[in-house]
Amino acid sequence: MKDKSMITAAEEILEKEPRALKFAELWEKVKKELEIDPLEAERRIGHFYTDLSMAEVFVNVGENTWDLRKRYKYDDAHPNNTDFYSEDVAESEDPVDAEEEKEYNASVRGSAIDDEDEEGGSDEESEGRSRANASDLLGISNDNF
Repeated sequence: MKDKSMITAAEEILEKEPRALKFAELWEKVKKELEIDPLEAERRIGHFYTDLSMAEVFVNVGENTWDLRKRYKYDDAHPNNTDFYSEDVAESEDPVDAEEEKEYNASVRGSAIDDEDEEGGSDEESEGRSRANASDLLGISNDNF
C-alpha cells in the first residue's frame, strides 16, 4: 500500500479526469492507486466516503457522482435547500399518533392527560393540576404557589 491519503489520491485522480466520477468508480481508482487489498478496502470504504463528503475540495454533483468543487460555479456546487423545507406544518393524520404525542407532551410537562384535558378544560384548571402534580413530585406544599 502506498503512503498517501485516500483523499489526496482521489483529488489527483479527479484532476486527471475530464469528468465527474460515480463514487464506485472513484473508489475503484483510489483502491488501485493506493494498492489497497480487498479486505482492507471493506474496512476503509466508509471512512473514505465520510472524508470525501466532508472535504471542501469535492462536491457531490448528484446521484453519488463526485468532482472537484473548483470546476463549478458557486450556485452549482451549493444547491438551494429551500425546496426541502416547508412553512406548512404537516399534522399527523393518524389519530393514534396524535394521541400518543399529546400524552408524551403532557408527561414532559409533568401532568397527566385526563378526560377534561382531552375535552379542553379551562387553562386555570390545567394550570392548577400542573402545579399540584409538580408540587407532589417535588414534595412541597401548594401554599407556595
